[in-house]
Amino acid sequence: MLNIKQLKLDLAELRIKVAELKIAEKNEIEGIEYEIFQLKQNLVNNYSLTKYDAHIKSEIHKTSLFITDVERIIIAHS
Repeated sequence: MLNIKQLKLDLAELRIKVAELKIAEKNEIEGIEYEIFQLKQNLVNNYSLTKYDAHIKSEIHKTSLFITDVERIIIAHS
């Protein structure tokens, strides 16, 4: 069973990191980008998101598209 409440919280954490990236200093960017990548990987793995969207893993490098896909999964299973 998909834990929608926790998925929403984890997605919010990803959005916060994306916002941090927009205002980050040059020396912080690489670290934040890595954190964002790890958060996306964790979302896919922890919630088995490929069961709900077979193509989500191929979009993991496109953060805005990835977030939209996760939002669609949340809506479909709320």
